[in-house]
Amino acid sequence: MKSKVSGLAIFCLFFSTLFSSAISNSTSLSQQNKYSEREKIELLLQSIKSLKDVKFERNGSVHEADAAVKLLKSKLNKVGIDNVTAQEFIEKIASKSSTSGQPYYIIYPNGSKITAGEFLKKKLQEIESRN
Repeated sequence: MKSKVSGLAIFCLFFSTLFSSAISNSTSLSQQNKYSEREKIELLLQSIKSLKDVKFERNGSVHEADAAVKLLKSKLNKVGIDNVTAQEFIEKIASKSSTSGQPYYIIYPNGSKITAGEFLKKKLQEIESRN
């Protein structure tokens, strides 16, 4: 009888260790797939920078995508990247001029426009759907 209990106890210990390990690995994998707010903001900035033949309109002036990213990073640095969520970044920093209140626009090669806020909200949805 003693050997049966010991065998059962060993089996239970082995199974619980295996199960705990699987849960731990599953949790760490799911955490690895989640972007931090900082990473989301960096991905949003990269989405603007990667646009080809697209212009960025700010206060009536047209700029290249690189200049837009530089401006947005400058505004972000004033606030602190760790002090805003990606949604707040879009709403408070990347959507409109803090001096004039005018919206920023992304202008496609065919001349069509979208507000930077709309563009970035769509990009954020894409990023979060990958999480």
